[in-house]
Amino acid sequence: MDTRPTMKRPEKKTDDLMDKINAVSSKKADPKITELPRVRYPTKLEDIGTCVLRAFMLHATQPTFKVLSMRPNQWYVDRFHEPGEERLQFREFALCVRSVKMKQRMYHQATFANVRLVVNSLMAAVLGELAVDRRTLADHEEIVVGDTTCKMNVFLAPCSDETRWNTQVKLVWGSDESRQAQPLDSGNGIHLTTWCFLNGGGYVELDLTTEGGPTMQRHAEAPPSAKRLLPETALSQSRVAMNKREEVESLDNTLDEIAKHIENQQLEMKKDRERERRRRRAKRKKKKTRLARATGATEKIEGTP
Repeated sequence: MDTRPTMKRPEKKTDDLMDKINAVSSKKADPKITELPRVRYPTKLEDIGTCVLRAFMLHATQPTFKVLSMRPNQWYVDRFHEPGEERLQFREFALCVRSVKMKQRMYHQATFANVRLVVNSLMAAVLGELAVDRRTLADHEEIVVGDTTCKMNVFLAPCSDETRWNTQVKLVWGSDESRQAQPLDSGNGIHLTTWCFLNGGGYVELDLTTEGGPTMQRHAEAPPSAKRLLPETALSQSRVAMNKREEVESLDNTLDEIAKHIENQQLEMKKDRERERRRRRAKRKKKKTRLARATGATEKIEGTP
């Protein structure tokens, strides 16, 4: 029997690293995404974005450090971010800063530092499920953008505004003898946003990480295919990153919260439509009563001897 060593198959070995790599390479949708509630009414894209952002903010884990003093693009903090620590409220984040606007800007930067891909990948995965994967279902309504709807081809791509997250802030911690420094955000200015092809042509870009709420822009063209990232792949990468940060529970809680927010939004839309129907019904009844009274008065005048 010929047993050449070159023909021997290597033994199959698996470890946690390979499992993570396979998870990132997988294009399967997250079960929590496929189990999202049904969209029963035509829903605006910005409303879906608001649901995702609110769910993310409810389970945000940053910042966990206090800013003791600051210089332009340099913050002196009491410690670096630590997983598992309680998130600081806005009022206790930077007591050294008097300007409310500057403190809001700093708190916003600290909240989304290193997790910008996470929140926008959540948005892309939700939009891909609701606008593309369920598009052919008879009991599912469309996602509306102005006078058109989301059609297909949801992906993440570089932001159209290259200056949005290009500010490099350095965190400094420790005394003069043992001072340490690290960037607040290690993304090196690379920022991916959610893009979707619209019915009738053109694209819509949605970013949940802008200060003041979601930002939506329409474009005639989108970044080339080489710069695009599938929502499933982005969400898998986000899960690996959050697992490395020991904060994957926050991601799962956010996904559960997104489902609750979308369901509550659909219930509110149902109540609004019921109120609108009652209002129209009352208006028609009032008009009918007014016409009946006018007709009765006319008949009484004509029948007067």
